[in-house]
Amino acid sequence: MLSDTECAIRTLREKVSGVESVNLLGLRFGATLAALAAQADDAIGRLILWEPVLNGLAYMRDMLRINLTTQTSVYKEIRYNTDALIQMMKEGKTANVDGYEMSWPLYEQCAAIDLLNQKNSFTGKALLVQISRKEGNITQPFKSLQARLGNCEAALAVEEPFWKEIKLYYARAENLFQITREWLER
Repeated sequence: MLSDTECAIRTLREKVSGVESVNLLGLRFGATLAALAAQADDAIGRLILWEPVLNGLAYMRDMLRINLTTQTSVYKEIRYNTDALIQMMKEGKTANVDGYEMSWPLYEQCAAIDLLNQKNSFTGKALLVQISRKEGNITQPFKSLQARLGNCEAALAVEEPFWKEIKLYYARAENLFQITREWLER
């Protein structure tokens, strides 16, 4: 996924004349990939990270919990626990997560990501947005990432975590969009 992101950036520069700087925006794991891509490319100008995944191992474990929930719903029991799913992937099988097949290389590579302990070489401006259902303060892990990014503004957007399954249709994330728009205008 990271090499695909880097390829897209390269292709943009090659195909569109006059592109000197590229800005990246990502949500959740896409934000994590944007942060990693920005560290590898000096020409990334601005970086917008909406609720990035900070710890890949914790995220991959969460993805496998989705499989456990599905097993409970379908079979009324858990037939393969997390450790069994990991072992199956190591043996070349896949684990289904919301209809997508997760392989061992995907799991292993994503699990190795830790934004809070990653060397940072990004020097551009960044916006880090934590998304929460309620008002409050930005959590310490997000403050730590903000400090690692250097020229980074952090904000809290009070929104429904719309990437999760919710019962109501969520057409727009107005607070998130407003925070982002205002940052881009500054």
